[in-house]
This record gives sequence, structure tokens and C-alpha cells, in this order.
Amino acid sequence: MKGVSSNDESGIPRGRTRRRRVFDAATARLLKMPPGTHDYTLIPAVRVPMRDGVELLTDVYVPVARSRGTVLTRTPYGRTGLIALLTAGYYATHGYHVVNQSCRGTFGSGGTFEPFSHEIDDGADTVDWLRRQAWFGGRFALCGPSYLGYTA
Repeated sequence: MKGVSSNDESGIPRGRTRRRRVFDAATARLLKMPPGTHDYTLIPAVRVPMRDGVELLTDVYVPVARSRGTVLTRTPYGRTGLIALLTAGYYATHGYHVVNQSCRGTFGSGGTFEPFSHEIDDGADTVDWLRRQAWFGGRFALCGPSYLGYTA
């Protein structure tokens, strides 16, 4: 997987920090959701190519243990904010590979954000990319509230 961003840390796998473990546990407790027991590594800002040459930045959460499947979310709200913590981070702590992608024209992804205009093609291209990954086990789910639900 290739990743590039301006902070020179993209594409470099990063383990979950102690601070993140505490935050993940506190979030689950606060929201009265079952806490996750799995650890993961984050590969930030992977560039995923679309059919028209635009690249969409994607964070990939890789479970340390055997994956339970893959969850794909596509979002215009950012890959590192509260929504990402409540979705991607939560699923990762439950043993899932998580592919969390910034929609076209948002948060470093190429192209121009035109709501609802490119989501079908970009989603299909992302699934095509996903299927070609060596770690992909053949099962994935799409989910999310608001615009994430639309992209699903």
C-alpha cells in the first residue's frame, strides 16, 4: 500500500498508543457500548486510485490478531475526527480491518467535493482496490450515519 501526505508520516504503520487505548475504552464506556479487546495498527493516508486518476486518501486499521472481516467507511467529515474515532476506531478494537476513506475533494483526497456526484463510481473503485489487497479476506460491510450512510 502506498501512502503520501505532507506530514511525511503517511503510509507508515503506527501502533495504537496508550493514550488511544484509554480513549477507546472511555468512549465505549461513555456510550454504553461493549469495549473492544483487540489491538490494531493504523496505516494513515494510503492513496487509493480512482478510474479518472484522482487519488482518495484512506486510513487502514489493521488488527493485530486474525481479522473478523473488513468494514469500509467513506466520509467527507475527516479520517481523524470524532466520527472516525466512533466508527473506525471502535470497529478496529473489535478485530475488524477498517478502511476509512475521505471522499473526493475532502481532507486531502484529490478532486473536487461535489456532494452525491461521484460516490457510486468512487465507491466501486474503492471496492475494486479492496478486493486486490493481499490482506482482504473476501468479506466486507459498509456502514455509517448521515453522509457515510449515503456512501454505503
